[in-house]
Amino acid sequence: MKTAVTTRVLAIVLCVVLIFGLAAGLWSMSDSGSTRIPYGEKNPNGIAADDIMITFVGMESVMAEEYFYYALSVRDGYIRQYGAEVFEAYPFMADDLLYQVDGLIISSNAYVLWGRQEGFELSAEDYLDFDELLRDLEDRLAEDNIDKEEHFLQNYMTEELFRRVYLRDVYIDKFFEEYMTAEHPFMAVTDAQIDDFARENGIYGAKHILINDEYGDRETQINTARELLERITTGEDFDTLMLEMTKDPGIKDFPDGYTFESGQAVNEFEDAALELEIGQVSEVVESEHGFHIIKRIDINRDGIRLQIQQDRILETRIDYEKRLDPHTTELRDGLVLMDMLPVM
Repeated sequence: MKTAVTTRVLAIVLCVVLIFGLAAGLWSMSDSGSTRIPYGEKNPNGIAADDIMITFVGMESVMAEEYFYYALSVRDGYIRQYGAEVFEAYPFMADDLLYQVDGLIISSNAYVLWGRQEGFELSAEDYLDFDELLRDLEDRLAEDNIDKEEHFLQNYMTEELFRRVYLRDVYIDKFFEEYMTAEHPFMAVTDAQIDDFARENGIYGAKHILINDEYGDRETQINTARELLERITTGEDFDTLMLEMTKDPGIKDFPDGYTFESGQAVNEFEDAALELEIGQVSEVVESEHGFHIIKRIDINRDGIRLQIQQDRILETRIDYEKRLDPHTTELRDGLVLMDMLPVM
C-alpha cells in the first residue's frame, strides 16, 4: 500500500465538494449524455460497491461506490469539455485525475473530522431541508416518468450514497459558515500579525508613474519624467498625474497601486521603493522598462489578512489529514481510469 498524498493547494472556499454541482447533476431530467457509461456493465476489475479504496483512522473507510462516483463524474466532465482523446494525447492525466479524487475525498473527510473536533453538528432543520429536496426530486422524476433508482444509477449513485455525500457537503459548508468567519477567534488577524507577515515575506506597497519609449527616445523620456517629478514636488497630485501620464499597462486593474513580494519587481524598482517611507516619492528611477517615479504606499492589508487566514485553514486541514492517516488500498492503486465502469 502507499500513503495518499496530502499536500494540495487550498483556495479559500467553504466546501471542497461543490454541493450545487452534485445536486445539479441529479436534477437534470435529460439523458445523462453519451459520455456516461451504461451502469449495467460489470467493472472489469470485479470490484464491488463495498470494496474499500481508502482507509482512515477515526473515520469510516471510503468504499468503491463513493470513489467511483467521483472518479467517473470527473472523468465525464473532462470528456465533455475536451473529448475522450484528451486522455490519449496526455495519458498522465488519467493517473493525475485519480490522485485529484484521492485528494478531494481526503480533504473533505479532514474537514468533517475538524468539525467533529469542534463539536459542530447539523441541525434538525438541515436534515428536513434535505428530505424536502429529495421529495422535490422524486416529484420531478415522477412527472417525467423517470424511475428514481435508475436516475440515481445513471449518475453513478444510489439514494443512500446521495444522502451521505450530500449531507457531508452540507456539513462542511455549514461548519465553515459558522466557524470561518471574521468574528471567530480562529480567523482573527491583528495589525501586528499583518506587519510581521509582510516583513517576513518581503511584502511592500508601491504605485508608480512609468515613462517609456512610447514618449520617444531616452532623452525625451528622462526629461518628461523629471518634469513630472517637479510638478509632484511643487504640489500636484501624484494619483492624478499617474492616471494621466503613466504607461504602465496594469494601471487599469490596479489603480490604487500594487502589493509586491520581494523579487516580483525589477531590482531598480524594488531597491528604490524599499528606501522610501509610506507616502514618500522617489527620484526618477531607470529600469529596463523605462523611467519610474515611485510612491511608497501601505500594503494591501485586507489581502494579507486573507492570505494569513488561508494559510491557517490549509495548515489545520493538513494537520487533520495527517490525523486521518489516509492509505489507499491495493484495489485503489490498481485502478485504471479509462477501464473503470460503474460498480452499482
